[in-house]
Amino acid sequence: MAEIVKRTDITGRSEDGWKCVYEIKRDDGEVVTAEVRCTRMAEQTAQAQGNSKALESMKNYGGVDVSVYAEHVQSPSRRGRTLIKAFYDSGTGNLNLNVAHERSL
Repeated sequence: MAEIVKRTDITGRSEDGWKCVYEIKRDDGEVVTAEVRCTRMAEQTAQAQGNSKALESMKNYGGVDVSVYAEHVQSPSRRGRTLIKAFYDSGTGNLNLNVAHERSL
């Protein structure tokens, strides 16, 4: 499994929730960057709906989820800098994951 090399809290003072950036080293040695954000509304929704999976993910700031996902994205050596953007949905509390690459194929 991929390893989190660095986690940085980039939450702004005026933000309603939290935001973190991860540097993740994949099993093949390549590095992927991930940004995870969560609003208070998303956390409250997950609590109200009893969404234990989302709440567990929020406890570790999405780190486990983005580490697993980093192993499945296309190779940064092939596509350039790779950024996973993840956010917890305010309507469900679930984590949504998207990926952007520096170069298209």
